[in-house]
Amino acid sequence: DDGVNADKTRDVWIAEQGGRIGFDTFGYETELPDPPFWARPRQERLDHFLRFIDGGRRIRQVLASADANCSPLGWPGVKGHTVNYLFDQLVPDLRAAGLDEAAIRTIFVTNPAEFLTLQK
Repeated sequence: DDGVNADKTRDVWIAEQGGRIGFDTFGYETELPDPPFWARPRQERLDHFLRFIDGGRRIRQVLASADANCSPLGWPGVKGHTVNYLFDQLVPDLRAAGLDEAAIRTIFVTNPAEFLTLQK
């Protein structure tokens, strides 16, 4: 029984405690040719991400990754998916959704730097 947290999702609860939530596999979309079985529509994944950051309220708790499985190195991977997806597709999608440059910098520069160096 989660008691007072019963109406919150696990990820929101973790973020409210100061933890970080990683959103992985951006770019693995049902729109790709022969997508993986766990792929999701691009807009659905973007909407989930935007709901989580809640207008910027939880932007300091989020990390984003494309998880491209070394595809740019020439190893087998899902056709059409590379780590470039974050900057070629996701960042423009976030801008179109109304995120400003400060928010984008927080997501892709500040948060990963703090997380990887254990600053916060």
